[in-house]
Amino acid sequence: MINLHIKNNRAGETLFRMTPERVAAALERRPDMAGKLDVTIDWDTDNFAASMANAEGLLTWDLPMDGLAEIAPKLKWIHIIGAGIEHLQPLDWLPRGVTLVNNRGVHAAKAAEYGIMAILMLNNHMPVHYHAQRKARYDPHFSTPVAGKTLAVIGVGEMGGAVARAAKRLGLHVIGVRRGGRRARGVHE
Repeated sequence: MINLHIKNNRAGETLFRMTPERVAAALERRPDMAGKLDVTIDWDTDNFAASMANAEGLLTWDLPMDGLAEIAPKLKWIHIIGAGIEHLQPLDWLPRGVTLVNNRGVHAAKAAEYGIMAILMLNNHMPVHYHAQRKARYDPHFSTPVAGKTLAVIGVGEMGGAVARAAKRLGLHVIGVRRGGRRARGVHE
């Protein structure tokens, strides 16, 4: 039996909260997990120390990091439900032998949509149009199609890479910039 603790946050979107109903529905889709998982669900840090005393896994967005090794001596794995872990840096709090994973790439499709929306809005001067509309005046600004223009994407990991590939499909010349300088998929240079 694997002891998994789910730490929810009261603040934030309800979409990301793991309820007993959602856990039950997930387990129903995975009958091979029947009888293999003992799940506790809590909010913020209400019962965190007690819940973590026997937990081997933790599913959360954030967590109390101070003294985690003492609070959770059996902990082996932490899954962060978001794509980034910047809010947990530096990782000097992570107990030795505990694996930290996240949902890297989970937002890539949405990031591509958002990036393309922003590119098209900027190319078509939408901020200028919105400002003029608020002032009840007509302020035309001509724009050419986005195809053939150049876009630099700084950070072509999962999300930036998805934006780069979508922009390339729209006919933009895409330059991808990454820390290590290694070539990225979906960019021209």
